[in-house]
Amino acid sequence: ASSAPLTHTSNPLLSEICAFLENNVTKDINFEQLCEKFRMSKTYMKKLFRDNLGFGAMDYFSRCKIDCAKHLIREKEMNLAEISEYLCFSSQQYFSRRFKN
Repeated sequence: ASSAPLTHTSNPLLSEICAFLENNVTKDINFEQLCEKFRMSKTYMKKLFRDNLGFGAMDYFSRCKIDCAKHLIREKEMNLAEISEYLCFSSQQYFSRRFKN
């Protein structure tokens, strides 16, 4: 399940990265893996997101996961523990804290 796009951007590289994150919310992707996948330095990745969106890549990924969680909660086919596991949160407690924020 992919989440709905949270933003639109005129930067094609940023759009590609955002689409990748939106389409991979069920995976456990860290910042280093993301930089490696798109063959860019951590500094450039940080700058790309901050300059265009005002927040970081992993914040964007977290927002995508929370957006997907909202959708899954509305469907009522999974409980919170299942959603937490499905979206690769480290624990149900961490998922609950992130969701409340």
